[in-house]
Amino acid sequence: MMSNPRSKQSAGVMLAFLALAVLVTIYTAGGKGSIGWSVPASKKPDVQMSSATGEDMEKLWNWADGELGGGSRAASWHLRWSVEGVTSDQAAKTAEALGMTADAKDLAGGKDENKTSGGILWEAVRTTANGTLKMQLLGTVQKNRDAARQAVMTYHAPPAAELQAILNEMIEVNAALTETGTGGKRMMSIKLYGKAIRVGAAGRIAQKAAGVVLDEYKDSRTIVRTYSSTAVAGAMRLGEGKEGSRSANIQLAEHGGGDADFAAEITVGIPLITGDLSESGAEGT
Repeated sequence: MMSNPRSKQSAGVMLAFLALAVLVTIYTAGGKGSIGWSVPASKKPDVQMSSATGEDMEKLWNWADGELGGGSRAASWHLRWSVEGVTSDQAAKTAEALGMTADAKDLAGGKDENKTSGGILWEAVRTTANGTLKMQLLGTVQKNRDAARQAVMTYHAPPAAELQAILNEMIEVNAALTETGTGGKRMMSIKLYGKAIRVGAAGRIAQKAAGVVLDEYKDSRTIVRTYSSTAVAGAMRLGEGKEGSRSANIQLAEHGGGDADFAAEITVGIPLITGDLSESGAEGT
């Protein structure tokens, strides 16, 4: 029996569209910001091996200070803690110790099915002149309040924050986690977003960190590079599909106005950039 050439042609077109759809999905995964630029996801998740530290924060502040409009003080700074094995009671005590407010019935152990949307059981927030601190307990509703879950805490510094103020917030959170017994498996990451004053800002920061390139993503307006560096303590084991399983310590991204340069916006993460690369995605955990 002779095959139908038109059927083969149609099948080929369909396969091409499917392949294109897969590529689009890979290269836009995770983009939630208004400008929609994000790092392509690996086949297996990255795993943080060691926490970023206050010393890492100080180093990044100094490295970036001469590369950003207004210096590091004008940048947006964000800290994120991921804490494993947290019970509901421990999370509630931590929130209370930090002066955070949450839904009263959640802290008392109430079961509100609407609070489980997106895997968030409850969240507590503290907003002051020193910035916004948020804590989320992740998981599903269970009768056993002793069940271990994951807690995520984020701190967003206010505009024009001083380095010492950010370090003080870091110290306060770490102390509260330790005092309430929830700090055993905590991992902290650091993120900054700012406006670069000249081309090549990310490269110069990487040079100051003595970074060795592990991974790169590039398109007409965005370039993202992941580096290993012995200058910082924060470390992430890269997932499958990212240069083996090597340890990454710092990730830098530049987003420019066109093909000619990459100087408009800069995002830096230790050990990796969490959430979206743009400032619009800074609120996400």
